[in-house]
Amino acid sequence: MKRIILLFGFILFVSSVYAQNLSCDQLNSTIKSKGSKKKTFTIDELHSSWLQEVTAYSFNGDIYVVASMNNRQYIYCGVPLISWDQFSSNCNGCSYGQRFNKFIKNYKCNCF
Repeated sequence: MKRIILLFGFILFVSSVYAQNLSCDQLNSTIKSKGSKKKTFTIDELHSSWLQEVTAYSFNGDIYVVASMNNRQYIYCGVPLISWDQFSSNCNGCSYGQRFNKFIKNYKCNCF
């Protein structure tokens, strides 16, 4: 169990170091060009006043989320698969905005 925790910590560290060495624009471009798109939610699906689009990418074994909100794009690094699954699961009548805040928001990349 201790090894799993150390491995998880190392993966998070590597993800954050990778993001810190790139501008947000460079990271966004790299993720979109080299990552594998998992799923996109459009404004029609999100029914949100501030979330316009949310896309998850798999890149180097991590999940990155690119979210468009208020006409700007933000990148979220190292999102755990379970958090993405909870955000993206069937949302009949629920709020994707609330789900985003609960499951994705805390993983904002530390890029510049």
